[in-house]
Amino acid sequence: MKNRVFDLHRVLSIVWIAACVTLLASCTSTRSSAQTLPQTTSAKVDVSSLLDPELAGVVGLWGIGEYAVDLQDAVFTAHFTAQDPGGDVLSQVAQAKNWAYLLQMIGAALGMLGFTYVAGRFGRRPAFVIGFSAAFVMTLFVYWRRTTPQDAYWMMPLMGAAQLSVFAGFSIYLPELFSARARGTGVSFAYNLGRFAAAGGSFVSALLTTRVFDGFASPAPLRYSAMTMCSVFLVGVIAALLAPETRGRPLRE
Repeated sequence: MKNRVFDLHRVLSIVWIAACVTLLASCTSTRSSAQTLPQTTSAKVDVSSLLDPELAGVVGLWGIGEYAVDLQDAVFTAHFTAQDPGGDVLSQVAQAKNWAYLLQMIGAALGMLGFTYVAGRFGRRPAFVIGFSAAFVMTLFVYWRRTTPQDAYWMMPLMGAAQLSVFAGFSIYLPELFSARARGTGVSFAYNLGRFAAAGGSFVSALLTTRVFDGFASPAPLRYSAMTMCSVFLVGVIAALLAPETRGRPLRE
């Protein structure tokens, strides 16, 4: 057990150090560029402080959201097996997962609409801070407390709304950071960079499940790994607080 605790601290330290280094590097790049470039071109360097919110959103979705289906398999199978031992458990589990996914996507759509309203009314930074904070709280709660399909039917819409709300912000915020000449390339680079980071997040989450929390009974490793990975949302909150506000500013030509 002591070895597992040591491994957990080591993995968490690596995750946090990597995240903090990325955050500090991007912020340092922004400040140094702003000091050396003329005022008329300072808007071009604002993108570096956005990479961290975008990375947090994509890593959070793919590095944590991937556990939803695996945890549902374990939880729903145990539930239906106990309720109806002689029934068609596989069919019942599949149907419950379909409903949970549908409700999650409905929640995601509503979350994106809510994010858009907040971003337009109060600003991009407040919207990202609220979105990442909600994703952190709701994801922790869902993976901690979900034990039945009935739980999933009301929890998954809330998690979907929180986790995917920030993706509406990328479509709003990213284009505002680039001039017309570089907008398409800049948006594509910033958004898809998160996909490479998400691949790394998947390796970390798999390591947590198979090496750190493997001594716990199923489905606890899936729960604890996802809950640990929620730390990436806190990185998104910090990065959003440091990112430039673009509400009300005209798009650069």
